[in-house]
Amino acid sequence: MGLAYPGRKEVSKTVQVTLLIVSVTASVVLAALLLRSERRRRNTLVREIREIAIHEITGTLTRSGDVEEVLKGLFTQATSTLEADVTLVALIDEDAGELVGFASQGATEVWADFRMPLGNPTSAAASAVRLKQILAVVDLASSRFRDGSVMGKMKMRGAVFAPLIVDAKATGVLIFGFRSKTPTFSTDYLDLVRVLTAESALGLDRSRHVEDLQSLDKQKDEFITMVSHELRNPLTTIKGFADLVRRGRVGPVNEAQSNYLQIVTHSADRMFSLVDDLMTVSRAEGGLLSMSRRSADLVVLIEQTILANSVSATERGVEIVLDPEPSLPHPEIDRKRIEQVFSNLLGNAVKFTPSGGRIDVRCSYESGGLLTEVCDTGVGIPDKEQDRLFEKFFRASTATDSATPGTGLGLAISKAIVELHGGHIGAESNEGEGSRFHFWLPVGAS
Repeated sequence: MGLAYPGRKEVSKTVQVTLLIVSVTASVVLAALLLRSERRRRNTLVREIREIAIHEITGTLTRSGDVEEVLKGLFTQATSTLEADVTLVALIDEDAGELVGFASQGATEVWADFRMPLGNPTSAAASAVRLKQILAVVDLASSRFRDGSVMGKMKMRGAVFAPLIVDAKATGVLIFGFRSKTPTFSTDYLDLVRVLTAESALGLDRSRHVEDLQSLDKQKDEFITMVSHELRNPLTTIKGFADLVRRGRVGPVNEAQSNYLQIVTHSADRMFSLVDDLMTVSRAEGGLLSMSRRSADLVVLIEQTILANSVSATERGVEIVLDPEPSLPHPEIDRKRIEQVFSNLLGNAVKFTPSGGRIDVRCSYESGGLLTEVCDTGVGIPDKEQDRLFEKFFRASTATDSATPGTGLGLAISKAIVELHGGHIGAESNEGEGSRFHFWLPVGAS
């Protein structure tokens, strides 16, 4: 039996079919690779867009000291980037040992009554907090978590439960819920949830601390105002009767007794000054500090204040030199208040300039207003403390070390007065070399 060989035509057809199959296969493989590459590129692009959006909002979350602003940013980001239909925030009530509904977007009425014991093992929210891990529940209806019933009232299909953690301590939980579709939670998606939750935890914690501090500050101011009012009456009585006795109105007084009564009167005057400062600060912060402005010659006012401080400056061996520009315009100011500002600055310069030192006072026209400068050769102020110079009750370490009396209110009062005039105040200093304090007032009504 002989062997049969295919003809040329048959071989050609076989080759053509083979090449066609190879070509089609290669095209399919290439198309699949291109499609896979395009999907990767698209997923990468989506992830990058989400990450950029997350980082834009997290800046607000961590910088803001306002709870409402933090929550607004959180809700906006959850809706746009995480595509959540409902966003819920629950915080821990440590006294009750429960999670309590704090804020929400899309389910306010239901969430306002939410309370869940932290130890409940069938609560997704409590479990996420207890484990300090993100829990992603695709189908709440079939989930073992009982707080799914609460989510059911909100008509949510699935949700992500992310614990709020600050300094390794859980403070609450964020819940991102989905109503319109059954969600799928990719690794990239959960990474975005993790970033947003971490920044939200910091923002909420910071803003709540700021609110607590603001509340305490308000209580402190109310207490200071109340105490200041209550101190005036007994101080008036003490000073009045001490003056009567010292003047011999109720009987003869010897020299020693007169000296002691003079000390009492002087101490009462210092207390009156402190009470006035406290009241001025309180009124300024409450927007109740009254101003009576009229055109005034600032240079004359400065000359009079220098004269009033000349005795103490001479006793300390400190020279004061005034160098104003000629023919300066007259600003609209409350003369008494601005005199208080300059007196505070000049008085500090005298107190903290050693014997043999010098204080230069300059007044010039600059940028549509009058600039007053007080430059001394005193002890100076450390760099790290200069940002706090105009805070209430703050005294620089170089001031407290010198045992010079003071309350730390003078510069705070000066700042309030200058700003109420539409001006600004500032300082520069080198420790051990001296300081330059200055304030600018606009010319004309402000």
